[in-house]
Amino acid sequence: MALTIRDLSEADIASFQELTGKKTASGALIQAAQIGVTASAELKRARQTIKTLQANLDTYRQTLQQLTPLCLKVVDLAAQKDLFLEETGHDKN
Repeated sequence: MALTIRDLSEADIASFQELTGKKTASGALIQAAQIGVTASAELKRARQTIKTLQANLDTYRQTLQQLTPLCLKVVDLAAQKDLFLEETGHDKN
């Protein structure tokens, strides 16, 4: 298939050639288009991964917020040694 692209500056052609390593303008444009398609697909996957990870992070944060008061209660109870020590006749001298 033949395709004519007009109004492409020499700077753009040089930029595409540098990006792709292709010597001809047509080869560079084709390769750049392929890179663009691949990059777009990768970006879509990355955005979905970020969305999933953000949802997981939100869940973890919520869980930590719910655990914080419970942990503080455990610390408070642990500070009350008498709750954990069983007084028996053997302990007293």
